[in-house]
Amino acid sequence: MSTKAGASYEFLFLLLIPLIHLIKYPFYKFGPQYTALTGRNILHGYHALGKWALGIYIAMTVLSMCLIQAAVTIVTSSIAIHFFGLSLPAEYMPHIPAILVLIAAAAILYVGQYSVLDKMMKAIIIILTLTTVTVLIMVLLASQEGSEAAVSPLFSLYEHADIIFLASFLGWLDACTDGCQRLAFGLVGRE
Repeated sequence: MSTKAGASYEFLFLLLIPLIHLIKYPFYKFGPQYTALTGRNILHGYHALGKWALGIYIAMTVLSMCLIQAAVTIVTSSIAIHFFGLSLPAEYMPHIPAILVLIAAAAILYVGQYSVLDKMMKAIIIILTLTTVTVLIMVLLASQEGSEAAVSPLFSLYEHADIIFLASFLGWLDACTDGCQRLAFGLVGRE
């Protein structure tokens, strides 16, 4: 989502990033603070509000987990397709490679080789970081040469697609409910 924001709107959203972090700060602060003060995790806090609050939290967690898994798998599949130069019929793209990625990851985990999967993920992250920095340098060098005419990014408060993208970009920035969920479930594991 960040790459689309940069490609479509350039630096237009840049000032909104610190603002959204300030808005989200209390949510990241008070969850751990609740745990530290009460000695209970945040799931107990949701349950104290009522079973409905805990139910909503669990439903959001499961929904978020499924959406994130699907998005990450499709992106990984797309990267693998281009990296390995796969050419499958259009009706199989990128779903079949995505299923193969999930099967491979499940097989590695099933055999008990979490450390292998962890090392593979770290290597991929390093490669993606290096390629991202390389592309950034290439874009900065190309923009200094003035090879393209400057076009201002288009964003309109009257376009529904722009508003929806802005809301989803800022909502998922840094972490969605995922960060709080990881914290909560991490604390459950300590008990």
